Amino acid sequence: MIHEDGELSGNTAKNSSAKSIALNYLSRREYTQLTLQKKLLQKGISAEIIKTVLQQLIQEGLLNDIRFCEAFIANRIRQGYGPVRIIAELRQQGVNEDTIIAQLQQNESVWLDCIAKMLEKKFSSSPENLKEKHRQIHYLQYRGFRLDQIKKCIATNKI
Repeated sequence: MIHEDGELSGNTAKNSSAKSIALNYLSRREYTQLTLQKKLLQKGISAEIIKTVLQQLIQEGLLNDIRFCEAFIANRIRQGYGPVRIIAELRQQGVNEDTIIAQLQQNESVWLDCIAKMLEKKFSSSPENLKEKHRQIHYLQYRGFRLDQIKKCIATNKI
């Protein structure tokens, strides 16, 4: 709403300012609704204005949890993380369970290849004893791979 003196009303100006801040964040990388909401709250923007701005961004296609999820998963796979860790991190980012499951449907061979690459990168050779084998398995579990995936990799002699 424009007043007689030609200035925007306070609420419209605040919405515009909040949207500019949000667009600035989104211009750098993808965000989930939850993470962008936290960023805007840290800037001192009211929850009511944030809700309005987030809805506008979603309607305009600028804020999309599915797109964030796709990019996040691809990035974490490139970094050598497994599905367990990726799922936990996406939950922390506020992505809902259905979106995670739909986006994380990778072929099992993707995870086995990822395990093999991580072992090759981290360890110079195959484990020489049981202690070393346990150390490698623990490392892979820490990276977010399930034990059944690690065992499949071992069974196919990728370790």
